[in-house]
Amino acid sequence: MHRIVYFLKRAIRGIRGNPTVTLLSVITITVSLLTLGAFLLLTLNLRASAATWGGNVQVVAYLVEGMGPDELNRLSESISHLAEVSAVKYVSREDALARFRRDLGGQAAILDGLSRNPLPASLEVTLQEGATGPALVRAIAGKVRGMRGVEDVQYGEEWIAQYSAFVNFLRGIGLLLGAFLLAGSALVVASTIRLAVYARREELEILSLVGASRPFIRIPFLIEGILQGILGAGLAVGILYGAYRALEPRLSKSLLLAAGHFDLSFLPGKAILLLLGVGAAVGVVGSALSVGRFGRP
Repeated sequence: MHRIVYFLKRAIRGIRGNPTVTLLSVITITVSLLTLGAFLLLTLNLRASAATWGGNVQVVAYLVEGMGPDELNRLSESISHLAEVSAVKYVSREDALARFRRDLGGQAAILDGLSRNPLPASLEVTLQEGATGPALVRAIAGKVRGMRGVEDVQYGEEWIAQYSAFVNFLRGIGLLLGAFLLAGSALVVASTIRLAVYARREELEILSLVGASRPFIRIPFLIEGILQGILGAGLAVGILYGAYRALEPRLSKSLLLAAGHFDLSFLPGKAILLLLGVGAAVGVVGSALSVGRFGRP
């Protein structure tokens, strides 16, 4: 216990001894993790929005003309028994035309000249929550398309695929950019610790001469790097949370108008711990790069 306290005191003394350089190191880590955290927050809410909007995605099965009630019931039951399906709604040709007329609004008069109803009857298949991935929706649509009495199936395949690809692309960009910035942060931490080593080289040489082990000499510098990393990560999370709280009301109103009810959310506890852990890891790696050769013959 006394040794741990000693290591912590030496690490804090090292931070205080180089405040300007330490501040530069912390700011660099903060910027890096702020960028990574922003991408994590963005992709988290985009995936949540995809799940919310995906709950409104329906597989629409257009029926062959002249289907009888018994055949229609059998088809509805067959679709309902699929594990991914939560509800099946029948839309008659008349209902489809009335809905289309409502959608046209003031231009509905163009339908008055129709001699017959051109719209087919259909079954609107609502999927269970979570069954919104492109591959899964495509598989469900394929099952429905192969059933007797189904003439065609539509399910917004292009929109689902493009949205998922965009989210994955954004996450990849965030990870690459974050990795690049974190590598730079580790080098800055290494430079900071190296300066601390040079500033205290006489003290360290004395410790080495009196028999102090290399781990005993290096551990305070590693702790110093960890403290810098955690401090930088904590600042990044704090700034990100402040920005989230400031922007959340405006963004929520915009999303309410654009996509209906959808609640934005901040990073979960696991993601925050991940950022703190990454910050600590960057600090210890930077320290290890700096003191790795210290004391070697």
